[in-house]
Amino acid sequence: MDKETQTMNNKPSQHATSGPDSAKPATTVELSPRDIETQNEITRLEAKKYTINLRQKKIINENKERILASKRSVLHVQQHDISYNRTVERAQSELPKSSRIFSKIIHIKLIDDISDFIGNIIARPNVILFGSISAFLITLITYMVSKNIGYAMSGSETIAAFIIGFIIGIIHDYLRLLFTGKKY
Repeated sequence: MDKETQTMNNKPSQHATSGPDSAKPATTVELSPRDIETQNEITRLEAKKYTINLRQKKIINENKERILASKRSVLHVQQHDISYNRTVERAQSELPKSSRIFSKIIHIKLIDDISDFIGNIIARPNVILFGSISAFLITLITYMVSKNIGYAMSGSETIAAFIIGFIIGIIHDYLRLLFTGKKY
């Protein structure tokens, strides 16, 4: 065999027929290296396109799920608000007139939000506990020292001690929240 015949036998070939039931023998078409490379590139591009389409479909499905979850969440919040308002109205209807007016005032959305903010930031149990314990201890120590050296107390020591303990309590709460993640 000469070199041309040898290289022709090593190349992939395409069989072309005029149909599956045709009586003609199959003819062989030889592809050049350039045609083979082009065909491989087309196959790679089709595979890449298919992969990109799968990724796009996955992203679209994730976005649809996220949108549906947010809609469910919004509906849940709306249902909760409606239920809360009905409960408050039912409870207010059973109150005497003066209490009903006071209840309507404190349940205004702005006042309710301010109250929740103050309750979550200022009136925390540990903060008040630290404030009261420090007020007691610092006032006790200050009283004992002032009695021994003959100094008269002015009366603001307890308030100052409570404020000091209050600040220590806030710092303690936020550090604990920062490191442990637990609010109380």
